[in-house]
Amino acid sequence: MLIWQRHRKSAELLSGGEPIGHADLTTFRERALITLSGQSWTFARQSGGDIAAIPGHGDKPTESPAMVASKHSRFRSRWSIQAESSSYDMKPGSRRTYYILRGDEQLGTCTRTKIFGSRYQIELPESVPLHHQAFLLWIAVATKQRQRRAVAAGANSGGR
Repeated sequence: MLIWQRHRKSAELLSGGEPIGHADLTTFRERALITLSGQSWTFARQSGGDIAAIPGHGDKPTESPAMVASKHSRFRSRWSIQAESSSYDMKPGSRRTYYILRGDEQLGTCTRTKIFGSRYQIELPESVPLHHQAFLLWIAVATKQRQRRAVAAGANSGGR
């Protein structure tokens, strides 16, 4: 089980209660600079709304994305993820849970564990690489951020 625990502009990645990674978050764009088990990743929104995981840090990483998540529909929160030699689907279950599928087989879940906080946990088999798990967690976090921004924009417009 991998846990994402947010603290203001950063987050810790925990496994077995021990920190194994760190994320620096930006507020302007959907972007996180992840350090996980000695590897660096940039998780960021791409044009068209896709989310990509690119090895390394920086504004313009030179490598092409190792993992890409694409939404099935603009109005639904279902994602298709292509990650190196694996592919996954994230399908919303309840308001706080995503089911993670490979083909028709359910591999595990990703759950927001605090109602008013930003703590998420993902439960997947150990055969799923850690950086895949972190990317799947980020997709759940980024989706929730998008939903919160949409609600705030509607509230600020006065319902017009």
